[in-house]
Amino acid sequence: MKLVFYYAAGANCCERVRWALDYKRVPYDLVNLSGAHDENHLRSISPFGRVPILEINGTALSESMAMVELLEEIYLSRPLNYI
Repeated sequence: MKLVFYYAAGANCCERVRWALDYKRVPYDLVNLSGAHDENHLRSISPFGRVPILEINGTALSESMAMVELLEEIYLSRPLNYI
């Protein structure tokens, strides 16, 4: 499974997803939007230019909590503990 995570440094919603990816030890490619990236591709997956975007095998998700829930369902190791 190929995951690409588009984020803006310092944005809480982006940090939430990065934390979950890293905690669960999920391999992913990271695209920092303050660095070099493909603007046309970003516009094609996020027409309003909002982040975070998690692209899974070419399908883009745009809500951080939905991303975290999906990661929890797909990657069973190292479950996130909800209190």
